[in-house]
Amino acid sequence: MTSKQSRAPKPLPSVDALKRALEYFPDTGVIVWRRREDRGKDWNAHYAGKIAGCNSGNGYLQIRFEGKGYRYHRVAWALHHGEDPGDSLIDHADGNPLNNCISNLRLASRSDNQRNCKAQSAKWPKGVKFDHSRQKFKAHIRVNGRRFESRRYDTPEQAHEAYKAMALKYHGEFARFK
Repeated sequence: MTSKQSRAPKPLPSVDALKRALEYFPDTGVIVWRRREDRGKDWNAHYAGKIAGCNSGNGYLQIRFEGKGYRYHRVAWALHHGEDPGDSLIDHADGNPLNNCISNLRLASRSDNQRNCKAQSAKWPKGVKFDHSRQKFKAHIRVNGRRFESRRYDTPEQAHEAYKAMALKYHGEFARFK
């Protein structure tokens, strides 16, 4: 995933207002503008039936509504479930912020959302570090601020298998291996 939000999510407009203006297709994750009586003929000719939103420049999609920008996945969640997710974060299960199918969106705590992040290093698989003092590889994971490490292994692949087991144990459905 790309960088995470560092502050509480912005409250959405009312779900009724969103549903009057937008239609969500949960199987594709697409949101389109509805024909609106409160808009003129030109607006409807230009926008009605067209995909809403654009890339916000940070890997996520955004929808401008009533003069403000909102994260696409939060609007999708509200349209599908009929309520603003509030302070909860919406996690993209597959790590792709452009995949807004409802089956890919899930409520998450900040910790859960971080667990589903991609590996920080391109050198070793996620959760693997090289122990220079012993010239071996080890798996490591952080759980509620505590760091856990595995024994040492000869290859990064062996250490990564240990990481996978640790991630499933401690992170459950939010475990990510790449």
